[in-house]
Amino acid sequence: MREIILQFTVANLSALYQVRTIPGLQVAEDGDTIWMRTNMSQQQIPGLLWGLPAEEIFTLSSENYLFLMNKQTPVAKLRELTWISLPEFLPVETPVSALPGHNHHQLTVKIIPSQHQHPGFALLTTLRIWEKYGETAAEARLKKLRFAVSSKEEVFIMGKPLPAIPGTEYWKNGQILLPAGYDFAHPIIARDVENKLLENHNDWLIFYPDQRWSVIKKNQFVIAHRAAIRLTSANFEHGNT
Repeated sequence: MREIILQFTVANLSALYQVRTIPGLQVAEDGDTIWMRTNMSQQQIPGLLWGLPAEEIFTLSSENYLFLMNKQTPVAKLRELTWISLPEFLPVETPVSALPGHNHHQLTVKIIPSQHQHPGFALLTTLRIWEKYGETAAEARLKKLRFAVSSKEEVFIMGKPLPAIPGTEYWKNGQILLPAGYDFAHPIIARDVENKLLENHNDWLIFYPDQRWSVIKKNQFVIAHRAAIRLTSANFEHGNT
């Protein structure tokens, strides 16, 4: 059985992130050309792979001759190249550090405005706004919410329904929280970012519009009783943070 070879230009490199989790794919660089190979049969290859913007799709003989699909006459011979796995060739560069290995084509984690709408999952507001809300909201309403406060007096609130107070709404993508109206520039990398930056996958990874990020541990969230809000505010007033 001949191997299947896909030919890409460097300009279409980012499209390969869509398939980097498919096992068994290898790639090699040859100037401005990117080659991808798989030993899967045509019947085994998933549709996602066929849908990539390849310049050409070939089969490769044991002598390294390239044949256009379903043709019997070779059109070229593939020279000897250095082949590596696709995840190694396309690591994800997080805001902390780059992953090890081949680093010519790292993808920087960046969030950008998005047209997609997602249900609100959390709300980022200030401690003062949260404290004011907590003084008037019914206890039955508060106990459906949980909150955590940062050293900068930023408050993350979770629960349904979220309070109608000034703040930034966030939506949930796995264990990642992203501002409403934003998404990763390359959404396909979300799980890679989560696996890289979260030691405990019960915690929350928060991204901000200015590209900052932080982790909020699950045990930092407390039920929003009025007394808990008052105690939190008092601790900040007395410097006990």
